[in-house]
Amino acid sequence: MSHAIYIVTANALNLRAAASAVADKLGVMPAGAMAVRDGDSTDPAWLKVVWNGLQGYAAAKHLRLQGNALPPLSPVSPASPAIPAAPSVEARDRDMAHLHPVVRTAVTKVLEHLNSKDIPFAMFEGYRTPERQAWLYGQGRTRAGGVVTHAEAWESYHQYGLACDLVLFENGRWSWDDSGPRRAWWTEMQKVAKDNGLRSLKFELPHVEHAGPTWRELQAGAALPDGGDLSWFENYSLAALRWRKGGRGPSAPPVEYAERPGLPTA
Repeated sequence: MSHAIYIVTANALNLRAAASAVADKLGVMPAGAMAVRDGDSTDPAWLKVVWNGLQGYAAAKHLRLQGNALPPLSPVSPASPAIPAAPSVEARDRDMAHLHPVVRTAVTKVLEHLNSKDIPFAMFEGYRTPERQAWLYGQGRTRAGGVVTHAEAWESYHQYGLACDLVLFENGRWSWDDSGPRRAWWTEMQKVAKDNGLRSLKFELPHVEHAGPTWRELQAGAALPDGGDLSWFENYSLAALRWRKGGRGPSAPPVEYAERPGLPTA
C-alpha cells in the first residue's frame, strides 16, 4: 500500500497501541503533526500510522490526508528513538502536553481561577528547547539586544517542562503592562500560582516554576517530580539526546529515552 502522509487536525491526538480508545497510549501527537499511514486497520474509524518513530493507531476523524510521498517506514525501538530536529529558536512552545503533569495541572488551575475573575492571563510560553534557551541567553551578550535571561541551556526550568511564562492577553495582543490597576492582576497571578505549588521570580514577572529541586539537581538527572507522563518525558528526553548528539556539551541531564521510569500509559 502507499504510505500516505496525514496531518493531525485535533489540538492533541492520542497514538494508541491498538485500534481502541482504551488501548495503551504510546504518545500524544500535537496539532499539525505529520503521521504516515503504515498498514491497514480492521476498524475504519482508526488508522495505523507511524509518528516520531512510534507505530500505533489514531482516530481517523482527526487525521487529514496530505499526500503520498514517503517510502515505507519502520517503527523505532524506545532504546534508539528517532530524534526530531529542534524547532526554530524563535518559536515559542505553548503545548501543555510538553509540561510535566504537576506543572500542567497547576497552570491550568491558575488560569481557570484568573479567567473566572476576568483577569486575562494566558500561557505565553511553556516548554523551551535548550537551543532556544542558548539563543535567548546570547541576546545582549553575543548578539544585539538587551539581556532577557540569566540562565544558559539546561539551567532553566523551561528545559525540564517545569516552568512557563504567563502573560496578559487582551484584545488579541500580549501585554506586559503592570501599571495602574493591572499591577494587582500580576500580584494575583503570582499569589494563585504560589497557592498551586508554583514559585515566581522577582526579576522575571511572568515566570512561574515548580517549587521543588534546584536547576543543578535537575541538570544532574535527579529530583524530577513524580507523576510524569509519556508526552512530557518523550519531549524532554529527546531534547537531551539531541543536545548531546549535537556536540553541545555535557550540560544536558543524563536522561535516556529508554528509561521512561514509571510512566502511566493509559
